[in-house]
Amino acid sequence: MASPKCRVLCVDDHRDTSEMLQMLLSEENYAVHTAATMKEACDMASTHHYDLYVLDKRLPDGTGVELCGTLAKLTPDLDWAAYLKGLDAPAIDAIRASGHSRLLTWFDWGEYAIWHLAPGGIEVSMDGRRETVYSERTVDSHFAFYRATAGHIAYVDAVAADLVWVPVRLPIVPVLKQRGWTVAYESQVSVVLQRAQNEAPSVSVARRGTRVFPGP
Repeated sequence: MASPKCRVLCVDDHRDTSEMLQMLLSEENYAVHTAATMKEACDMASTHHYDLYVLDKRLPDGTGVELCGTLAKLTPDLDWAAYLKGLDAPAIDAIRASGHSRLLTWFDWGEYAIWHLAPGGIEVSMDGRRETVYSERTVDSHFAFYRATAGHIAYVDAVAADLVWVPVRLPIVPVLKQRGWTVAYESQVSVVLQRAQNEAPSVSVARRGTRVFPGP
């Protein structure tokens, strides 16, 4: 087995986010460890060598910015660090130009889309209130869809989405392309896919004029 390209510590208190990052990075031959708190991250950085840190913005015992400073002191030889939750702003122009309005998106990108396309310009499948508003079933359905889990690929039809905006390397992306979804925008960060004109969703959902669907 080839040696890993890089040893990465992902720090995020959301287990499903950490699992997704670990899956995506491991596929590219990165050795990935995860931590959920500042303390856990510092303990691991003290006992293991890492080449890269990927940090969440908010943690139970501090912030990503605070953790950056602490890790810099613990590992001064580390040249750089990555800060999680950057957004691919040009994708918004593609979403706007598509003329569609029901967007199934990465779990915390919906608020960004609403901010730039509201009022009345977009409905998103999930916004940034995942921990406080959405049911466990809704969250689980999203992550099963992202992973292209058997039986959950049709979630995009069940909610009658006509656009999908997700990280470009998610397993669901090639699956949707094979189904005929067309690329409205693609970069190294994210992809916007739109439903083929001749493909109708399996259910018909009334336009409610609200900012989110299918709702909590």
